[in-house]
Amino acid sequence: MHELRAIAGSSSQSGVLPPVALPRRAGNRLPWMIAAVSVLAAAGIAFALVSRELAPKRPVQLSLTVPEQARFPPYASAAVISPDGRAVAFSAQDSSGGFSLWRQSLDSPEAIRLARTAGYCVIFWSPDSRTIGILDIGDGNLKTIGIEGGTPVTLHAGANGRGGSWNRRGVILFAPATQGPLLRISASGGEPAQATWLDSTRHEAAHRFPYFLPDGAHFLFAALPPGPEGFDIHAGSLSSRAVRKIMTAGSAVTYAEPGYLLFRRGGKVMSQRFDAGRLKLTGDPVAIADAPPISEMDSDPVANASRDGLMVYLVGQLPETQLEWIDRSGGLRNTLSLPAGGWGRPELSPDDRYAVVPKGDDLWRVDLARSVAVRLTSNGSANFAPVWSPDGARIAFTMGGQRGREEIFIMNSDGSGEAQLLATIGDLFKSPEDWTEAGFVFSGISPATFRDLCQCRCRD
Repeated sequence: MHELRAIAGSSSQSGVLPPVALPRRAGNRLPWMIAAVSVLAAAGIAFALVSRELAPKRPVQLSLTVPEQARFPPYASAAVISPDGRAVAFSAQDSSGGFSLWRQSLDSPEAIRLARTAGYCVIFWSPDSRTIGILDIGDGNLKTIGIEGGTPVTLHAGANGRGGSWNRRGVILFAPATQGPLLRISASGGEPAQATWLDSTRHEAAHRFPYFLPDGAHFLFAALPPGPEGFDIHAGSLSSRAVRKIMTAGSAVTYAEPGYLLFRRGGKVMSQRFDAGRLKLTGDPVAIADAPPISEMDSDPVANASRDGLMVYLVGQLPETQLEWIDRSGGLRNTLSLPAGGWGRPELSPDDRYAVVPKGDDLWRVDLARSVAVRLTSNGSANFAPVWSPDGARIAFTMGGQRGREEIFIMNSDGSGEAQLLATIGDLFKSPEDWTEAGFVFSGISPATFRDLCQCRCRD
């Protein structure tokens, strides 16, 4: 018995911004990577610093000194600069499989482990830069920890969080789950209270990644599901249920002094002037840089900022991977003679002759005997999670992602014909799970019942 897997190949850093001279320990340099596949490749983190008036300064690349073979989660909110601009907090997994929260000062070559965590964390800072808020995806808890480490304080259990923000009044606003409204809680503890309300007329299923504005009363957040142009960004208030739509973007937004919003649009990190007092955009958006690969966490902010107007975005590239056959013990059988690239997780056909493999935003069919790859999709949308029909004649996959509502499509496995929409169903984040003679099974997230398994029968 053997299986096919994608492994990291070349660790070339072409396209990553050149570093300035920062001290570091030799042999312990692990740059940041937004990775499509969690493999053993190391990559690095680069911070591009932009002035208050959007005139780019010299880029600075900071190496994060964590254990060898550490892996970073594929979303930007796992690494955030402090409000005072002096440090970065980040989440990483080491080679043993353990997860930790780290802090590294921008003037230091060493990262400090603050605490072990149950899983990857979504991170946010207190306004005074002395405490870090943690939404631990592993145990589902909202916690805080001081910048010197110690035992984290749990504020709320069961928070599989999607973003948090902390104001000067000691209020933490957070998204407790993949679906549902935002909650508020005191930084000193207590019972959380609802802070936003889903709008059924807009078919909202989730509010995510809040960001407090300077007055500490108003905040910005992203609403899901996205539309064809991206996520609606709204302004809310702690004292009112009323909200105001601000814009549509490819990510949640971050506010940066002295008055800008940072967001993703069209593959770029964008900035646009924003009057926080009047809750109104002014001027035209400006492209700061190429955006990193799209996060695996929908509406994840593309950038963050310190209080003094230092805007920070992550620079990275997808890993070079190869397709290999391994046996059940993990031993290497052989490597397919395909060019290394951003190959994702393969899905074998029922007869083991072919595999469908994500690469970039498209799906490819790989002839395993001939090591020949043919692109199946080229529609400009993210295509992922393929499964085969029992007879191998068709595949089902999810298409949409950041560019619109995710739906499941079915197409011929040889690439002929057009992909057909399976069904338009209200659940979010639909993903094929299996296809048997009895029917087709997929998962989705419902606002009422959280994650569901659904079955339908596919007609020929």
